[in-house]
Amino acid sequence: SGGAGRPTVVADARPGMALLQQDVFAPWLAFIPVADMAAALAVDCPYALGASVFGPIDAARAIARRLPVGSVCINDLIVPTADPRLPFGGRARSGFGATRGEEGLLAMTVAKTISARGRFRPHLAPAHPADAGRFAAMTALLHGDWATRWSALRGLARLR
Repeated sequence: SGGAGRPTVVADARPGMALLQQDVFAPWLAFIPVADMAAALAVDCPYALGASVFGPIDAARAIARRLPVGSVCINDLIVPTADPRLPFGGRARSGFGATRGEEGLLAMTVAKTISARGRFRPHLAPAHPADAGRFAAMTALLHGDWATRWSALRGLARLR
């Protein structure tokens, strides 16, 4: 608790250890030997920023798919934090959403639509005689019911 401490490695950590249930602001690493109970252990932890799984690639992938965390490194520790193209974010009590990557960018944006005409036209100007068919089709499309709209779309397609 408080400031950062010295780097610490905890070998053979066990699920019931208080250290695994607290948010520690210090450089530390816990090795928890697991076989098939890895996902069950992760569910018990209130923090879910990320995990690293070491082992044969197929077995590690199977465990990684079951871990309820924001990111999983297989046979590595640093990949998600080193590559800005990858989203990074935790779940549960870790984090508030994704940062970086496409997901992070979208999480920090608000969509806005701006529609503009070249000039103010408070009414629909009458169509020129050469555009009479297109004008009728557009009017039906904008003001009619769905059957009329489909008919108008077909009419526009024929005028092409």
